[in-house]
Amino acid sequence: MQKTTAIQFLNRLFSELWSQPDPAKVAEFYHHDLTGYFGDEVITFTDIQHRALFSQQTFSSVQTEILDVVAEGDQIAARFKQTATRKDGAKPLIHHPIGIYRLRDGKVSHVWFLTDKPFNYKEKA
Repeated sequence: MQKTTAIQFLNRLFSELWSQPDPAKVAEFYHHDLTGYFGDEVITFTDIQHRALFSQQTFSSVQTEILDVVAEGDQIAARFKQTATRKDGAKPLIHHPIGIYRLRDGKVSHVWFLTDKPFNYKEKA
């Protein structure tokens, strides 16, 4: 995969699914048999749906700035900054995650997340 193609995919992922979180769009970007890791937690397609629902109910918007991208074959590694504006007016969540994605047929089949701010990925709304 070329870097420009990887950036296009990430821009779509962040703008169409996560900027205004929408659980109904998860299947457009992630395979149902997804395997993922957030620290030592294993995450699944259902966990991604729950995270999107939690984000939809908690944040009015999530802004993502892609800082670095490395792409090779079917894999993308990206470092980015996310700013999530809370609906309750509390201080925005700002963190700097790294995502490693393996794609199959244009969707994420495997994902690994690391971040500088711990949070419960599986937290439900």
